Amino acid sequence: MTGHVLGLYAQGTVGLEPGSLVDLYFERAPVNARANLIEMAGIEVTNAEQPAPQVLERLQRLWEWRLGVLQQHADTDLEELKGFGWWFGSGKFDDDWALAQLHELLASEGTVDPDHTVAERLAALRHQRIAQVVACLSLLIDATHRHAAQQPWFVTAARDEIRAILEEGIRAADPETGRLARATVSRLIARGYTQFGDLLS
Repeated sequence: MTGHVLGLYAQGTVGLEPGSLVDLYFERAPVNARANLIEMAGIEVTNAEQPAPQVLERLQRLWEWRLGVLQQHADTDLEELKGFGWWFGSGKFDDDWALAQLHELLASEGTVDPDHTVAERLAALRHQRIAQVVACLSLLIDATHRHAAQQPWFVTAARDEIRAILEEGIRAADPETGRLARATVSRLIARGYTQFGDLLS
């Protein structure tokens, strides 16, 4: 059912209007099924050699719609959106759009899965968009700390990517980016990750 709904939407057969198949699916399906659709979309984009531009545009509208709906309710669990990790890690979407959506999700206290894929993509973008990358990484580190029971090994597993981003952030010409990078290092050290201490030397 999930794949059928996603396929019809991606092909343009159905839309997002009230009462549409997609609207009814997200209204009635349990959170794990909704999360599965978001994750499946990201995995399919990741595995596609070159997704059609119109498919990417439709998926962007789907994402913005779901994020907007869930943000309207302060007590809503953002669990269904964690599969955005696949979307972001794919590198198939516009970088500015992807970074903005990642920041919005994490700032709303959502999380992403797989988090290591997100860290790898952030590290790859650090030379061109260091301010956005440091901001997203700082939020991601805090998100995985909040969800430590589900994501206990993130900092250890992504230490090389984290170090590369924060090192570049500290050297950034923009004072705010440097300040945020140093503050992020300080939080890591306070949480026991003393291996990052030399970045403040």
